[in-house]
Amino acid sequence: MEGGEGWQETKTGGRRRRIGILGGGSNPCYFKIDTEELKFLPSVVGVNGTIYFGESRGHLHLVLRKWADRGERHLQLNVYEMLNDYSGWFLKYRVELDELLNAYPQMIQTIKVIGRDQDPSIPQLYNYSVLDVVRGEEDDETFMAIFIPGKIIKSNVYDKSFKQIFNLSPIIYKSQVHRFIETLVSF
Repeated sequence: MEGGEGWQETKTGGRRRRIGILGGGSNPCYFKIDTEELKFLPSVVGVNGTIYFGESRGHLHLVLRKWADRGERHLQLNVYEMLNDYSGWFLKYRVELDELLNAYPQMIQTIKVIGRDQDPSIPQLYNYSVLDVVRGEEDDETFMAIFIPGKIIKSNVYDKSFKQIFNLSPIIYKSQVHRFIETLVSF
């Protein structure tokens, strides 16, 4: 969806919508097919830095990182879900990824600050991307696909379990990710 238009069709509450990003990705909007209206989605108040925006099983999700105190090794993602009437977002899951950091230390990046008394070994950044939020038929089946250097991890948002589902070697450049949707239509 980079640099223009990108649309994804979704069905919520029996109504079809076209969800998309226009104008470089800064203003998420949706197109109501039945009334032919373009509407802008509300933002989550008081936060910025969206790291994922997508749909699963007719539900829109927005993932934001909750920033820890400086020097603290803590990674929490907040998964928001859009209300059915598109009037706002609510916090659906708080996903703690501290165990993932312990299991995969290659996620941790350090920044050395020259001329400061700060310990250069304190982690400042985490190298990861949320590839997808996949809503299960039941709430406890919902998971996130997370890219970390050289691996793709499946992280269950309900019970906090995780497992490596794919090994990427050698390093593959990752630009955009698109979900595979099986269809009977042939072109």
